[in-house]
Amino acid sequence: MVRALALCLLVAGCTPPPQADPEFSDATRFLFRSIEAEEPAELAFALRALRDGVTSELDLDSTDSADRALVPERLEAADAADITTPAGTDIEVGLAITVAARSAYLPDDHTEIQLLADQTPVEPNSPNQYDRVFLDGADCWATRACDWLRTDNEILRENLILELPYGLRKDLRWVDVALPDPSTVPEGQPVVNEGAPSWALVARSWTEEVAVGVEGENTLFGQYSVDVWIPFDGGTLRTLSLWWHLEGPALADETQELTARNGIASIFRRGDEYLDENAR
Repeated sequence: MVRALALCLLVAGCTPPPQADPEFSDATRFLFRSIEAEEPAELAFALRALRDGVTSELDLDSTDSADRALVPERLEAADAADITTPAGTDIEVGLAITVAARSAYLPDDHTEIQLLADQTPVEPNSPNQYDRVFLDGADCWATRACDWLRTDNEILRENLILELPYGLRKDLRWVDVALPDPSTVPEGQPVVNEGAPSWALVARSWTEEVAVGVEGENTLFGQYSVDVWIPFDGGTLRTLSLWWHLEGPALADETQELTARNGIASIFRRGDEYLDENAR
C-alpha cells in the first residue's frame, strides 16, 4: 500500500474510472469472442457500437488518461472458448480497463508499427524485450491482400510495480466498418458495402501460460485484450481494452489499475511519436 500511495502522489488521477455502459461492454466482449467470425459485418456493427460508446462517454481531447478511461465488464469463460488460456486459471477473475485516444494517423499508417519484429521502440513498458514472430500474413496483410496478421510475442514487462517475462499471442484483422448492419440485409443475401470502404483494425491478444515475475514475487495468471483502430475525424480512434489477473505482495488493485491505465496511454503516445519520426 505504501507503493500504491506513492504512485498516486506521483501520477495524477487516482479516482477509479467509471463503469462502462452495458452496450459498450457487450461490444468489447463480442469483439474478443467473435474476432474469427466468418461474417465481418458482425464485427463492423460491434466496432461502430464501441466507437459510439467511446465518443459519447469520454473526453478524447483530455491530456489526462483518467478522462479517457472506462471499466468494461469482465470476460466470461464462453468469451475464450476458441483460444488456449493458462491451465487452472479463471478468466472471470481479475481487473479490467479500457483507454481511448485520438491518433492523427490512419489505421493504414499503424500497420507499419504492427510489422516491427522488435516492438521495443513503440512499447515504453517493455524497453528491453518485446520480440515479435510472424506466424501468418506478414507479406500480405498491410496491403489487405489477406485479412489476418497472426503473431507470437516474447515480452519483458517492466514498470513501477513489477518485472515480468511472458509470452503473448496477438492476431490482427481488417474490417470494413462501413459494412451494413446484417439485420438490414435479406436472409440468404451477402452483406456488401456498396459505397467506399472504411478500413479499421481489430486485434485480440491472450496469454497461454501462467507467468512468474523475475524475483518470483508476482504471478500473472492471465492477460487478454482487444485493441482497435477505427477511422475517425481524418485520423484514428484508438482503444485498448485489457483484462488481467495479477497477484503479488505489493499489488493493490488501485495500483494495478493506475499503472495499466497510464501504461496504455503511454503506448498510444509512443506509437504516434514513432510515426512522427518514421512514417513514409
